[in-house]
Order: sequence, then structure tokens, then C-alpha cells
Amino acid sequence: MPTFSILQRSLIAIVLLILALVFSIPWGLYYLGLKDIDGKPDLPAHMISGDMQQKIWAESGYEGQPEAVELNPVSYILSAAGQDAPPPVTLFAWRVASSYQRQHHAHEGVMWQQLSGGALTIWLSRHWTIEQLLSKVAELEEKKRQTSKAD
Repeated sequence: MPTFSILQRSLIAIVLLILALVFSIPWGLYYLGLKDIDGKPDLPAHMISGDMQQKIWAESGYEGQPEAVELNPVSYILSAAGQDAPPPVTLFAWRVASSYQRQHHAHEGVMWQQLSGGALTIWLSRHWTIEQLLSKVAELEEKKRQTSKAD
């Protein structure tokens, strides 16, 4: 078994500490963002049909069957930093999150809105099914149409 010098052990400890910090910071931001939002969105009032889900999916530019990918803070930040296309579920979770957080966030300012919106997007992808997300998006779009008709 090789023996490590004090310098080598110190370097290994520093590298491990830096890695721990790099991967724990996104999770800390996630929890901070969730704390900025009062409550969570209500589930959709009713589930839309599979055909309607497929229609919303296709109208958003996606092919194939709707599918959910569970997001996490590390992958969410890395996809944004690398400018990779996020999974499709991100679009639908973001629509639900942004609609909800506009009225339920504690702090003002763009930074807080982005942080809490991103955190709620991640939370939704981890706790709601794709069927629930698509149904809620349909519900929000219907409310938007009704509001614009009333104006």
C-alpha cells in the first residue's frame, strides 16, 4: 500500500473539498429558491386526454411521445452553462413555475425571480408527471384565452 506524504494528503483533501463545494452549491441555491416561494402550484383541475397532451407536445416543437426527465440542480445549471438544449420537460415545468411564482414569491428582483423559478421548475419535474404538467399548461393557456377575450 503506497504511503502518501502530508503534501499529497493535503492536496487530495483540498480537491475533495472543492468538488464537494462545487456539487453542493447548486443544491443550496435550489433550496434557497424554493424558500422564496410560498407554497406549491395546485395540481391541474382535470387531466386532459392523451391526444391533447400529444398536441401540446407537438405544438411546442417536440416529436414522439411526451416524456418526463427528472431534473436536478447540478444538471440544470450545467445545461445552462454549456448552452445545451434542456430536456423538453423543462419548458412545460417552467411554464407552470413562472405562472405560479409571479404571485407567490417573497422577494422582488430579477435574480430572485430566476432563482425561484428555476428551483420550482426542478421541483415540478421531480414531483409531477408529464401528464400533470401538460394538463396544467393546457389549463393555463385556457385561462389566458379567457382573459384575453374578456379584455
